[in-house]
Amino acid sequence: RGGTLPILMGSALLFGMEHLGYWAQSYWPLPVEAYLHALSMVAAGICFGFFRHTSRSLSVPIIAHILANGVILLFQ
Repeated sequence: RGGTLPILMGSALLFGMEHLGYWAQSYWPLPVEAYLHALSMVAAGICFGFFRHTSRSLSVPIIAHILANGVILLFQ
């Protein structure tokens, strides 16, 4: 399973980059906060990828993502 880590990191990077789109709709050039947000989303992507890999189910990371978004909404 030597390809697991590169795939996990690649998908986490894409997850983080995707979240820059929200900032790009409102700000250009992107503020430093946008890049910090993207880095935190890379970390979240690593967690979600780890959940997917260890559980062998897509339901687990989907539920984790829903719960994470719910917590974010509660504290906004």
